[in-house]
Amino acid sequence: VGLDECTQVSRAVDPALDVEDFIPHEYSLEVSSPGVDRPLKKPAHFERVKGQKVKVKTFGPLGDPPRKNFTGTLAEVSGDGIAVEVEGAGTFHILFKDIAKANLEFEF
Repeated sequence: VGLDECTQVSRAVDPALDVEDFIPHEYSLEVSSPGVDRPLKKPAHFERVKGQKVKVKTFGPLGDPPRKNFTGTLAEVSGDGIAVEVEGAGTFHILFKDIAKANLEFEF
């Protein structure tokens, strides 16, 4: 979702809210996108960015040597987890239940 789409939604919804007067006090309508570093939470989110660079933090250490932070290419998405190829360290299989935080790592 880009800025143009957010602007269109804001311009379409704002007048309707004013007419219906759902909110009895003054308010400011803000329509936004989660951005390029949006959190990845559901398997479908991971599937959409497969092949791209991601950053994953786990609740506890995984792998050998143990680590909690993984930045690399999202190589695989399965029913119970993901595989992240970390340059120079290999491929790490991480279960969804072990992921504390994950997001797309956007490179400028």
